Amino acid sequence: MVVERDVTGPVIEVATGAVDGINNLFQTTNPFFPGSVQVFINGLITKADNADGWAEVPPSVVILSEAPRAGDVVQVYYLSVS
Repeated sequence: MVVERDVTGPVIEVATGAVDGINNLFQTTNPFFPGSVQVFINGLITKADNADGWAEVPPSVVILSEAPRAGDVVQVYYLSVS
């Protein structure tokens, strides 16, 4: 059985979650299409498979390998699913 999902377009947003040097779990406002996520820390793109990487947990959670420091900005780019 194939489940169809409508992709509504790209979104870039500041992820929801405490930026305190401890928390590494962040959430997007909308569910994302798996495989479409890109994470930026302070405007610099990170790669999922690097030491500063991350993992997707659909439908809307991103877990960073390292907690960002207080004052850092965590942005997530993704294709939103309706």
